Amino acid sequence: MKRLKDILVRLKNSRLNNKYIIVFVLFVVFIAFFDDSSLYKRWKVKRQTAKIERETEYYRERMAQDSARIEALGNNVENLERFAREKYYMKKADEDVFIIREK
Repeated sequence: MKRLKDILVRLKNSRLNNKYIIVFVLFVVFIAFFDDSSLYKRWKVKRQTAKIERETEYYRERMAQDSARIEALGNNVENLERFAREKYYMKKADEDVFIIREK
């Protein structure tokens, strides 16, 4: 409470005694932080938009890679067999598969 009184006394004694300047400062603070289209909210939305655009670009690249891989697997039986063996550990009936993992 004492701090508030000190601040008010300083404002009375300072050059900010002009009512118009105080109203203008309060207006700017309100617009900058508390309004529906405040500068802070705009900054947050801009940051989120940039993040979403980066993610979109990443997923477009992944889609292009996956499409190329699907096309390669669909066109070549040997590639499809290799993919099935590596990814799902499939084998032929008369084969033994040994999985070697590096530490």
